[in-house]
Amino acid sequence: MNRHIAPCFAITLLVLTALPQTAFSVGETTNCHCFRNRTFNQADRFASDDYLLTTTFNSLLASEFDISKRQIIMMKMGEGVAGDDLVTALYLSRSTGLEVAQLLAMKKKQSWQEIITPLQGKAEAPETRKLFDFILSGSSDQQIAEQIITGIITTRFSPSPESLQFFSRNDMNAREIILASVLADHTGAAVPAIVGQYRQKGLSWSEIAHNFGLEPSEVGKLLENGKSKAK
Repeated sequence: MNRHIAPCFAITLLVLTALPQTAFSVGETTNCHCFRNRTFNQADRFASDDYLLTTTFNSLLASEFDISKRQIIMMKMGEGVAGDDLVTALYLSRSTGLEVAQLLAMKKKQSWQEIITPLQGKAEAPETRKLFDFILSGSSDQQIAEQIITGIITTRFSPSPESLQFFSRNDMNAREIILASVLADHTGAAVPAIVGQYRQKGLSWSEIAHNFGLEPSEVGKLLENGKSKAK
């Protein structure tokens, strides 16, 4: 079974119950990627945080779906594609063989429920069939994207039950979970220790990365080998 299409069902259920319900939507309120601050600046420590969280998230999508970050950015900026729809189109493209552009064109006139109804025969993997059922149950665009991102986080980082409880207890959104997990994998530090620097000590995410010897633009590159595992 393809590891990208069918993540572990049991762990996925744990993640679904642990992650905040609005996890994916946080940070997706705009399609603008015209970030002016892309490097850490001690005089304005939080200035590049939005860029860091967004570029790391886009790097995960690029790695997961074998697409360039430039394509992701151009679809969001140049074509005005909503983040929720882009995630869903990328997943459905991989699952059904239809082109991403074709799916997004269809979405302009139809709901995801209407789009996948004639495609159900292409849903071969159990997790894809489960997602199709979830979509057909009347889920919103945001809920569908959350379901997909949850599966990606589960497969890529394999968070432990303790980590899941920590994510939930600290009300972390998906972008923060991804960033903290990548930094933990790269440095060997525990996720709670990294998040504590942000939540309790008041450091910015960019400052935390900088202290580990990473500029914001370098963090996403750590996902390119697809081997990151959270501790």
